[in-house]
Amino acid sequence: SGPTTNARMGVEGDKHGNLWIGTYLDGLFYKDAGGKIRLFPEQGGIGTMRIRTLEYDEKRDLLYVGTYGAGLVVIDPARLRIVQSVVDEEYLWISALHLDKSGLLWVGTYNGPFQFEAETGLIVPFHPDMSSARIYSIASDDDGNIWFGTGDGLFCTDAEGSVLMHYNEKSGLANNVIRDIVPSQAGNVWISTAGGLSRLNTRTGGLTALPLPRRL
Repeated sequence: SGPTTNARMGVEGDKHGNLWIGTYLDGLFYKDAGGKIRLFPEQGGIGTMRIRTLEYDEKRDLLYVGTYGAGLVVIDPARLRIVQSVVDEEYLWISALHLDKSGLLWVGTYNGPFQFEAETGLIVPFHPDMSSARIYSIASDDDGNIWFGTGDGLFCTDAEGSVLMHYNEKSGLANNVIRDIVPSQAGNVWISTAGGLSRLNTRTGGLTALPLPRRL
């Protein structure tokens, strides 16, 4: 049977025709090519029913599962098997996953950003100065910059970890709590916040908080 609640936290497809569904209370499900929704057969090995975020690596054919309370789980979607569990007190609570164009997996936690090294199977801290930040979203742009949405605004770093910019409500953000980030090829970064939508023009540095729609 399928999920019993509406708390769908992440959805990802794979090249085998499966649609993966992460739920907050019911665990990890997949909808197979025949349209049948099934519970992941090794759900018990994940360590929690609270799935927070999913990211599929097509090149390696791996599904990354970020959980609330049980760290990062790596799944082989072809065999429907867990191939690795990465658990440590520093990154038990995973709130964001992002695979950049180079194939590097970025891991957002309640203790700052990390990088997952697929070759070694290790998660390593990315920016020690951001270790107290709660990461809610991660994105990368065509220039190789990494964007982190936190509870204290928006951070932009280069791939080596140098903080290039920090934006918050004083800079013009609608709210300091960042839910999602979408860089565009037009040079804008769209930022979903707890207080509405903001748009950053990376060419001019201009930041605009867009008005919320009026309630009828």
